[in-house]
Amino acid sequence: RRCHAEAGLLGMRARLDEAVVGRQRAEEAAEALHHDLARAAAHATRAEALQEEAERSVSDMRSRNSALASSSENVRHTLETALAAERQRAGALAREVRQREEVDEETGVI
Repeated sequence: RRCHAEAGLLGMRARLDEAVVGRQRAEEAAEALHHDLARAAAHATRAEALQEEAERSVSDMRSRNSALASSSENVRHTLETALAAERQRAGALAREVRQREEVDEETGVI
């Protein structure tokens, strides 16, 4: 009977040892999981910061694009105005040349 009791105690002791080892493994796994979660949170924070930076960059590019489009439109308008003025001057010069040629023909000046 005593041997039976000792064998029972030894069995209980073995299960207790297994439980302690199992608990240690669970604690180690929980600690590793905690570290993994901390790393994941750090990566998520970095990803959010990069996304915000990208959004600011896109916004800046859109603003610059808008400013360039406006500047380009101003340059186009200025060039069209200058071209129209040059055409008027060329037309006036052509008229003046024709008038002088007519006067020269009438007066016989060569």
